[in-house]
Amino acid sequence: MNDLFYHRLKELVESSGKSANQIERELGYPRNSLNNYKLG
Repeated sequence: MNDLFYHRLKELVESSGKSANQIERELGYPRNSLNNYKLG
């Protein structure tokens, strides 16, 4: 299930034209928090 979520998240990040770090900053998330979903 986490794998599916991560792949969908990755698709959305790529389609936004922004980096994951940019999105994290805009949302106020800690650095690498979106990538941590890959690890579960």
